[in-house]
Amino acid sequence: MTAAVARVATPDDHPLLDGYAAWCHTLGVSDRVLRDRLWQARQFLAAHPDLDAWMRRPVAARLADLGRIRAWSLVTYLILTGGVDPSPYTIDRAADEEISVLLTRLDTRATVSRLENIFLSSRFESEQKLERMRALLDEHLDWGALRQALGLPVSTTA
Repeated sequence: MTAAVARVATPDDHPLLDGYAAWCHTLGVSDRVLRDRLWQARQFLAAHPDLDAWMRRPVAARLADLGRIRAWSLVTYLILTGGVDPSPYTIDRAADEEISVLLTRLDTRATVSRLENIFLSSRFESEQKLERMRALLDEHLDWGALRQALGLPVSTTA
């Protein structure tokens, strides 16, 4: 029999676990996967409560930590929601591959919402302005990654 694992954040948990637990509940994973992810997140946050300090560690050390504790889902969640910034190594690799990275202090959903508000409130008095906006977004935004991060179907035509 396995030990009981709280399926929600408790008062003893790291403050970041509350949002992560709520997010895990939206994924539609099995109870076993949910328990495993929350257990792994608790183990990781107990070992590394200062995530900024953890992100300053060498990449090899961080990969070893993630290999031991298997908290990839937590770290991905934290990067996408602004809980931690991607490492300089990640930014450099993205630049090498010509992948656009949008860094903001907002979480992903708030960023998309603000971009949407800008788009909706912008005056497009000419077809040329609209086409320029579309070209800039296509050039600098990975639509597929954005849709995937938001849990939307990934379109091959966008």
